Amino acid sequence: TREQLIATGWDPSSLENDDKDDSTHLWSELDARCAKEEILISGKPRDTPDYEFFYDETFKSKDEDIPIDTPRKTGPATYVQYTGSDNDLELVQFIAGSTTAISFFAYNTAKDYDQLTSVPIQNKYGLMVQPDTSNIAGLDYTPFSRKMHMEVWNDGDVLDAMKGFFEFAFSKKGDELVESVGYFPTRKWEKVVMLTLLDAEGGVNLEDFDCGSDSGDFEIAGSLTAHPVAQVWSEMYTAKCSHVGIKYRGGGSSKGAGRVCGVSKSSSVEIGTMSRDWRDSEAVTRNGYYYDCVGSDRYVVQVDVAIEALVVTYKRDSVAEDCIDRLGGLTIDQLRWMYSSFDETQLRQHGWDSRAVMNSDGDPTTHLWSELMNHPDCPATEIKISGISSESTIYDFFTEFVTPSFKDGEELRTGIVTKDEEEELVQFLVENGDGISFYGYTHYELQEDPVWAAKIRNDRGHFIEPLGVSVEDGTYSPFSRRLTMNVVDNHPSQSLTTPFLEFGLSTLGEELLEYTGNIPIPELERVTMRTRVQTASAMERHRLKNAVPRAGN
Repeated sequence: TREQLIATGWDPSSLENDDKDDSTHLWSELDARCAKEEILISGKPRDTPDYEFFYDETFKSKDEDIPIDTPRKTGPATYVQYTGSDNDLELVQFIAGSTTAISFFAYNTAKDYDQLTSVPIQNKYGLMVQPDTSNIAGLDYTPFSRKMHMEVWNDGDVLDAMKGFFEFAFSKKGDELVESVGYFPTRKWEKVVMLTLLDAEGGVNLEDFDCGSDSGDFEIAGSLTAHPVAQVWSEMYTAKCSHVGIKYRGGGSSKGAGRVCGVSKSSSVEIGTMSRDWRDSEAVTRNGYYYDCVGSDRYVVQVDVAIEALVVTYKRDSVAEDCIDRLGGLTIDQLRWMYSSFDETQLRQHGWDSRAVMNSDGDPTTHLWSELMNHPDCPATEIKISGISSESTIYDFFTEFVTPSFKDGEELRTGIVTKDEEEELVQFLVENGDGISFYGYTHYELQEDPVWAAKIRNDRGHFIEPLGVSVEDGTYSPFSRRLTMNVVDNHPSQSLTTPFLEFGLSTLGEELLEYTGNIPIPELERVTMRTRVQTASAMERHRLKNAVPRAGN
């Protein structure tokens, strides 16, 4: 009942239009604009893994459960309280047969049915998150995504015996077996961490860095695209420096700025990660890297830790190459038109520049090369779009700029081909000369593939080719950007955060970026960043040494 829910921590404000009638559960109780119809609930039966997962994360009391066998009478109709089936198709048919029904499935099952729409769930950071492979693997889709562990007895002989097993488990074949039973493989950088802990092949050597002498904990929060960098550095650092505890929380760059400055509703942190510059409303800079927080007495030192970049590619000597060369490159508005689920009317309503498509045929079902320019080099051939899957942070980076109105329903349009591996996208382009794709710059830079990367028009109106210099200096914008860690200065936590950042900016820290898909900053800049960290730490030690005790202390 309502009273029992409140007694076990339920927030009644979650129902904006509560009728306070325990015999009804109407859509209109969630919001007065919704239909005044009973919510028909369904899902897997008891004693199934999906049911137990849903139960564990939804109910708070041991006496609470889904009343499976109890019918409920509402007005003239009697509703079955819960429709349970272990047959996925039966549940799909139940939902398809009613406009007021909901259900829960395993993600890998739900995504196989076009009739179903996955509902965004509010995660622990207060964000509404639509489930996809990226935020599930990154545990941003909480509480309905979670890690599974194997605990290994910490005995030398046992660990030696298990090395081969885990080397196989984290191989490509192991990943295929994990996927075959409906789960998500461990991410590449996580595998490296686990293999390092086991001292197994595929791990790294943790001998050559200093942990610092102080013990304690600190927190990092912020950018989701910087998450893999923060996580792999944290996991590797604490694998050796067990006297230090590091917690990482996401939430986005704005959350990172607010929490490191101590002005967020959430608790303050010692390092805030960001994938954008500081805003004047957040902090004021003294010299381009030392910031005074607005609204608090905290000072923050900005440290560049990695570069994130992506490329838009096409086959050499192809229809795509001829047209893109004729255009001089591609603009973000042209890419938006190619990839967006919005039609041109919707795009214009959301800030799109229609001059990007000079020869539009006005047909939302076509996206032809000829619509970009009326020229023989741009034939009336459909543009086949592809890209890296949402398991990669590059997917999030691309959609941030190319489908920016996601809150209004904009997403990548139906028909896009997504792949988990860059090699598969290259093969797609080889087979489709009228196609384009997007994936991480690091793969393009290292491989001699039969593809070219398009020049992209930056915010200064120049078409820039993705090369080492343009990626590093930021002129290849918006598809290259710095990831930063912003550390609290003038604070006792620096005895913990300084050794950590020195580790991240070391040669080993640079090597670990390979497993996250990010690009290391140039060596001279790494020296500069280490100097920033060390100078700030030295100033803090001097302050503590010369601090005058307050009266009564």
